[in-house]
Amino acid sequence: MRKTDDDSLEDAKQGLSTEGTGGFVYKAIRSRVADGRVHAENTLWRVPRDFTYRDLAGLQALVSSPSSAPPRVREAAVPPGTAPGFLFAAAQTIDQAVTAALLPEKPRRLLSGIQTTFTFNASLYDLRLRSTEWVESATYGGRRYERLVRLNCEHFNREKKTRERFVFVCGTDGPFARVPVFIEYHPKVVVQGRGLARRLGVFP
Repeated sequence: MRKTDDDSLEDAKQGLSTEGTGGFVYKAIRSRVADGRVHAENTLWRVPRDFTYRDLAGLQALVSSPSSAPPRVREAAVPPGTAPGFLFAAAQTIDQAVTAALLPEKPRRLLSGIQTTFTFNASLYDLRLRSTEWVESATYGGRRYERLVRLNCEHFNREKKTRERFVFVCGTDGPFARVPVFIEYHPKVVVQGRGLARRLGVFP
């Protein structure tokens, strides 16, 4: 990821806007969860050009090369059942919500309130499904999708006491079964009691 440790969207934008004259700084986090503990290594690289998702091979080569500075290490205990990352927790939540919505029950079973704990960079987060909605059809990115489940979620950072809200809209059958076809992200809607209602963007 592009490195930014800022606590607000405005600070992050300001910091990233000054990059480029002296190169670009990227951070990689390697984590390992075993025996009730998580070990996370944060390593920084300065590179002469910016990267995009199309530069995956270059990024993989970058994080396989030695850095000019040793990694910063974080360690912590994790409770039993902690997912080893956000994507693992999201996949579990999506699977539970879609499975419940497809049960032959009337009214349709739409889950809410389920929670999964995960770790990122040796910090603990709680991923919570706030509500689920059934969507008969919707268009995203110019494509029509049928029989969708909309998951309204948030995750809570136990260390920083911040909440970030986001939406997954997932297919229920065919090649897009349990796959998000639309994601909406609202960063840090609560920061130490202050509301940040700004919408970052929509990613079809």
